[in-house]
Amino acid sequence: MILVLVLASLLSPGVLSMLLAAASTMIAYGVGLLGLWCLTLGGRRDASNARGP
Repeated sequence: MILVLVLASLLSPGVLSMLLAAASTMIAYGVGLLGLWCLTLGGRRDASNARGP
């Protein structure tokens, strides 16, 4: 999906290409943030309460 938007932005002239490139960049950034949020289970945890050896 993002690749299609990037290709469309490169092939179309003017302001439309800037909007398409910005939209695809924002989508990719949001997907990355969502992935990081899922990997960290919703945010930071307090490491001082973690049980260790």
